[in-house]
Amino acid sequence: MADRGLGKPVTGPLQNAAAVQTASGIAGTIGNLERKLKEIEADIRADLQGKQEYENMIDRLKRKKADHEKIIAQKEKYIKEFDADIKPFVQKYQGLVTEINSLYGDAKEKHAKGIILLIEDFAYHPAFKRWSDTFTAIPFKPA
Repeated sequence: MADRGLGKPVTGPLQNAAAVQTASGIAGTIGNLERKLKEIEADIRADLQGKQEYENMIDRLKRKKADHEKIIAQKEKYIKEFDADIKPFVQKYQGLVTEINSLYGDAKEKHAKGIILLIEDFAYHPAFKRWSDTFTAIPFKPA
């Protein structure tokens, strides 16, 4: 062989084998890291998509909440107006019910007195009619 001025080799076969083995290990590690990087990037894309779905859901819920709050405000306004408009009628109705109860109570009392008068003066029997009775009436007692 001709001497090209390169001199003596710096590494031997063992060192070359070790360098090849190291380079092979580094290449394997790089391959693993690239695969893991792709997996992580896919996870990030999926997370971003999931985040967008949650944001969309939150937006829908916020709109729904705003709609419900608007409906609640309308109903509260209606209740206030209803109370203001209807309360006098309710009070009048309650007054009429009280008055009618009083009148009906008086009517029941007078009816009972009338039945006693019929029994005493006309020999009326409220439970049944006797063959000798001249007075005819249908028995009735207000509740």
